[in-house]
Amino acid sequence: MPRPGETMVGGRRRTAGRTAIYGLLALGAVAILSFVVLRGAPGGGQDGTSPGPGGDPAAAGVAVADAFLDAWAAEDWERLQSLTVDQGLDAAEVHRQADAILGISEATYTPGAPTVDADGEVQVPFDARWELERLGEVSFSSTLSVRQPQREAAPGASAAPTPRGGYAVDWWYSVVHPDLNPDRRFQRVREYPPRAPILDAAGEPIVTSGEQVVIGVQPQRVTEPEQLAEALAAATDVAPGEVMALLARDDLEPAGFYEVAELPRAAFEQIRADLYLVPGVSFRARTTREGDVPESLDRYLGRLGEVTEELLGELDGEYGPGDVVGTSGLERAFEERLSGKPAQEALITESAGIVDSLVYIEGAAPAPVETTFDLELQRAAERAVQGVEQPVALVAVDHATGAVRAAVSAPNDEFDRALAGQYPPGSTFKIVTAAAALEAGARLESRVACPPALRLGDRDLRNAGGIGPGEISFIEAFAVSCNTAFAQIGIDAEAQGLAAAAERFGFGVDYGAGVSMRGGGFPLPESGPELGRAAIGQSRVTVSPMHMASVAGAVASGAWRAPHVVADARLPEPIPMDQATRAALTEMMRAVVTGGTATSAGLPEGAAGKTGTAEFDRGDGELGNHAWFAGWRGPLAVAVVVEDGGGGGSVAAPIAARFLDEAAELQAGQPEG
Repeated sequence: MPRPGETMVGGRRRTAGRTAIYGLLALGAVAILSFVVLRGAPGGGQDGTSPGPGGDPAAAGVAVADAFLDAWAAEDWERLQSLTVDQGLDAAEVHRQADAILGISEATYTPGAPTVDADGEVQVPFDARWELERLGEVSFSSTLSVRQPQREAAPGASAAPTPRGGYAVDWWYSVVHPDLNPDRRFQRVREYPPRAPILDAAGEPIVTSGEQVVIGVQPQRVTEPEQLAEALAAATDVAPGEVMALLARDDLEPAGFYEVAELPRAAFEQIRADLYLVPGVSFRARTTREGDVPESLDRYLGRLGEVTEELLGELDGEYGPGDVVGTSGLERAFEERLSGKPAQEALITESAGIVDSLVYIEGAAPAPVETTFDLELQRAAERAVQGVEQPVALVAVDHATGAVRAAVSAPNDEFDRALAGQYPPGSTFKIVTAAAALEAGARLESRVACPPALRLGDRDLRNAGGIGPGEISFIEAFAVSCNTAFAQIGIDAEAQGLAAAAERFGFGVDYGAGVSMRGGGFPLPESGPELGRAAIGQSRVTVSPMHMASVAGAVASGAWRAPHVVADARLPEPIPMDQATRAALTEMMRAVVTGGTATSAGLPEGAAGKTGTAEFDRGDGELGNHAWFAGWRGPLAVAVVVEDGGGGGSVAAPIAARFLDEAAELQAGQPEG
């Protein structure tokens, strides 16, 4: 049943749902769609509605009004035009543009009680309700005047006859909205606030964001090309002839955006009022970055670019074609936070300014994203890997918090080795295996067998350099990185015991911090030989350099903490370590530096760590070795991997030494407190 005062048409209410054409939307700037009133355009030639001889004028007027409102709601512009008196007025185009420019997604028109004046003209009041995409509701009341004249024609054309008694709508611009006339137009305005910055660990902007405003032309909104060209020439340095030549091109897309000038934001604001209401002019923002940013950090900050169809599907409904958004890294992950929400408004304007605000939505201020990166440490990490010919990654973590202070992946290509690379950890995983043994009762002086080879299934496992001293202490086996000893230790711990130890070091923990990052994986071994190889960081065990730094950091701080690059990231709870286990592992990792595989690496005094040489399949039937080091000194835990680099003690550990040396100098130069 219809609601009171609302008519049913063909079994439904006069409400049309539609997909509207929305305009250019700009980041940090204003994009305007203008409604242009057109005169003298050819209209339809359909006949009006006749009450027939002796019919009721009020009934005939209501019938025409109903038909007109039905056509409006259904976006049947040809039918709407046919129901108007003056075919020289292109009512259909005015309605169509209002619909497209305002983004009317739903429209309801409810007629009221008609009246008939002394001239026989029928006045049918109606209430209109528009639902504007992303803006909300607009309601107003207007009136349709329906009369029975000879159809009027455009100048030079013959009169359009109507059947005897024919009625039609005496259309004028105020039908569309009471405040509309030939010199006014609809506009939708959307303005983003300036984008918030990404901050370093000290709370300072990593870069200073500048903003350029691009001034362009949208062909379908141009009504007076000469006026537009003169306005652009007066406000910018573009010549009128250049604008006219642009508009004369036959390859222009009607809804396209064609750049004609670019100004800094401050300069644009000075001429903004001169161009704001010129039909066909549109604006877009172009964010620029200024500052001495370490090149290796750029991948984590991300990029800005024009929104794509794919991103429109991923982002919330505030975005539209032409917006500039974060397309990668932190800019993408925190797009809504960094951009805020735009202030939006639907208006009726004229050359003198705003006539009426139909609906307004307040915007929301953006908020910065504070990262954990220390720019000086980031540069130190870059210098530490300089000259390394193979692909390399270095990650430094504040082991007391899990905050990533530096992350370098070289070469600086699309693959993020540092935070997302997955490698077999090799002997650096012996930190985990040693923890499992210590928690099962092993002591530093416990005797373990270190033969040159250990049979695992159909293959012999051997030690690097062919060593095989026989029975040695547990701490010595760790310092010299005896594979055969630790494979047997892992087998003795059993799969569940080793997996439980790995979990206490964050393996298998799902954590994320704003950028694409991966931790460590320890699939449960399915056989004794697989367990033996997993115990030395081979088989299916994988880890990122970032996660390996967190493993070393767990020993340094006494608890495993999820590494993260955003200060306010929501993280899993720390996993505390047994303090006796921690003390023993600390001594073992110092022995690696003072008398083990990292003795010649040049690590600074007080450093502790574990080297690793991780075997991998090169894909050509040959085996290679990734070089690893994971350790700490002072407040920083660090992990280094060099792809196919060879031995961890001779290749990866010296890189870590260079970084830790410079980090110590930087920390010594910082003021206390």
